[in-house]
Amino acid sequence: MNEIEEILNETDVRIQYEKLIDYLYRTISEKYEMEKCCDFQCGTCIANRLGKSVHDRNGCCYTKGHVCSHLKNGTCSIQSISCRLFFCSYLEKKYGKCHLSQFFPVKKVWNRKQRYFVEKSYFVDKKELVEKLLQLR
Repeated sequence: MNEIEEILNETDVRIQYEKLIDYLYRTISEKYEMEKCCDFQCGTCIANRLGKSVHDRNGCCYTKGHVCSHLKNGTCSIQSISCRLFFCSYLEKKYGKCHLSQFFPVKKVWNRKQRYFVEKSYFVDKKELVEKLLQLR
C-alpha cells in the first residue's frame, strides 16, 4: 500500500491527520528543496539578497516584527504546513502560489474549514494543529 492509500485508509482520525501533516510537510519541503525556491545561503534567501524582502536575513521567518521563535540554526523546528506553503511576493511572482488543494489526499480528509485553518495557521506546531483540526470536524 502506498503512503496516500495508507492515509486515506487510516481509521483513527488523529493518526490520519498526523500522517497527512507529515506527508504534506515532507512533500512540500522536498519540492522547495529540489527547486531551490528560497535559495538560502548563509542565513539569507534570494529575496533577502536581492533586496526584495522587508527583512535582510532569515527569509520570511518573522512574526510580529521578530524572528520566529521556531527558527533554530536556520531551520524550522516545527512542522508548520502554513509556513511551508507561504511564498513571499517575490517568489510567488516567480513560482506561483501553492495551495493545499493541490495535494490529492487533502480534499478527501479535511473539510473546507479545516483546510482554511491549515493554510492560515502560521507558527503552529503539529500537535496544536491536530487538536484544532479535530475540533473543526
